[in-house]
Amino acid sequence: MANILVVDEDWMMRVCMIEILTNLGHTVIEAEDGLEALQIYQRRSKDISIVIMDSALPRLNGEEVSRIIRKIDSSAKIVLVSKLPEIPLRNGLADAWLPRSFNNTELRQVVKSILEGN
Repeated sequence: MANILVVDEDWMMRVCMIEILTNLGHTVIEAEDGLEALQIYQRRSKDISIVIMDSALPRLNGEEVSRIIRKIDSSAKIVLVSKLPEIPLRNGLADAWLPRSFNNTELRQVVKSILEGN
């Protein structure tokens, strides 16, 4: 199973993602803003398989964090949660996109797809 960094300022969104992912057997590391996420990633990049983060984060937004993570590791796997999928995907800032109102199945599918290399 994978180590997944979940980043969202909304505590309930983090709790929901953590519950789904841990029920699938993954280990979850959590952060509540972009700066905290970046600090965690810089310390633990070798241990993190996927970063799932909201695009609208305080201190550093998800797209800014994605750009920095890509400079640290161009092969990092990033999923952005956003209302608008086209910009992050088109600019190479994310490997996948989830709508802000994603459901359990969508989260499971995107994680499975990334872990399988699709």
